[in-house]
Order: sequence, then structure tokens, then C-alpha cells
Amino acid sequence: MKKLYVFPARNRTTLDFETLLFRRIDQRASDLFEKIKTEIDPQLDRSETETLAVFLLTLMHRSPAGIAAMRELSRVMFDDVRRGMRDRYDAIRTEHDPKTFEEYEAQAGPNEYLDHFSDIFRTVVFNERVAAFLARMHWKRINLIEPGRRLLLSDDPLIRTNGLAGQEGHVAFPVSPTIAVIGCNDSRYFDTIFSLTARQLIEAMNIQTVESARHFVVDVDESQLRFVANRFGSKPRPTLSEASLRDAADQEDVTPLNL
Repeated sequence: MKKLYVFPARNRTTLDFETLLFRRIDQRASDLFEKIKTEIDPQLDRSETETLAVFLLTLMHRSPAGIAAMRELSRVMFDDVRRGMRDRYDAIRTEHDPKTFEEYEAQAGPNEYLDHFSDIFRTVVFNERVAAFLARMHWKRINLIEPGRRLLLSDDPLIRTNGLAGQEGHVAFPVSPTIAVIGCNDSRYFDTIFSLTARQLIEAMNIQTVESARHFVVDVDESQLRFVANRFGSKPRPTLSEASLRDAADQEDVTPLNL
């Protein structure tokens, strides 16, 4: 999607997060994954673990659906603030503001929230608390060699549990068709993971990857095409922003847009 990461900013300007942030993050992650793939026993230092955590965190928000939901969520939040201002406008108005709230609202226009969207996006996508949590997880590389089976990649590439903070909370990412990185909240859960065969792990990861896909699945050839065709998009997972938007709709009786 062209200009997916270009957002309006204040004073009629725009911010291109691809140029400002994502390009550097992706390059660092690419260099890190090359180390993970090629070294016999890769050991990640603190900086490398933080790079991995930030990259995976951005993947939770960078899809077209995630950004659309976050944009709508920012509108819902902004409208809620505006409603709160209505009753207090006379008390908070300065001499430079319009005399009535209606005049202020007409002057601001319906898309004023977009001026603040880039701030919200940056705050959410680079949430320090969540990034620190991911960096503190226990991380391991896992080699998955199985004839006729490879790890697949899709537009929803993170294999993860619904909650990461529990004893079984974990997240995984395919670094190559035969290598993945897996992070566990509780290191004891690795015993469960490594009790499975390579075939079982590959199948479990690929099922989640393919079922949650919305746009595409990637493989090195078409040998797993039937597996993909039978499962493609059958269980799409809501992005974090879509889930938050639905929660807001349930709590505030807001009707979200069709995303």
C-alpha cells in the first residue's frame, strides 16, 4: 500500500515513518537475523534483544488494517475529549479562542484529530513498556528441519498467544524457512515447546500463519500450496488496534467503521 506510513502532522505537514523510523529498525533487525541464521550458537546482547523486541512490536501495528483501526480509534478518543470540552469551554477558553464551542468546532473541522494521529501512532507502536516486556522474555533460536516442510510467512507473521504475560505466553517469528526465534514469558515453557517434533512445530506455526493471513502467504515454491489454500484467512486475528476499537465500541456505544 503506497504511503501506508505517511501521516498528517501539525501545520499542514506530514511525517513519513518509513523514512524516519522503520527503515532503520528493519535494517537492524535484518542484520540481527543474519547473525541468528549463520552463527552456530548466537548469543544476543542487551542491544540486540531490544532491537528484536522493537521490531516485533512494530509488526503488531504496521499492517493496513492495524493502521486503519488505530486511525479510527484516535478519532473516537479525540471526539470523546471534545465532548468533555463542550461543558467546560467557557471556563477554559482564552481570549484568542472563538466565543462559543460551536464556533470552535466549526473552525477546527471534522479532521482535526488527524493532526494528533501521528503522535498517537508513535506512542503506541514504540510503547516502551511493551518493548521492555518483550525484551525481558526468554529467547531461543530453534532449527526446524523436516523434509517437505518449511516455515511459511504471511502478512500476519507473528505466531503468538492471546496473552503474553501468562505462564504459557510466547511469541515466535520465522527468520527463515527452517529457523525461528521463540520468546517465552516463563522459561519453563520451553520444555513444552521442545517436547514437540520439528514436524509438529512447523505445522502448528504454519497453521496460525496461514489462517490469520489477510493478503498473502510466502513460500519458496508451490509445494505447500494445498495446505495454504485449505486454510488461507480462515481465522484472521484482530490487530491490537482493532481489538481496542471494539472494546471502545462496547464501552462507549461507538459504531466503528468497516475496516
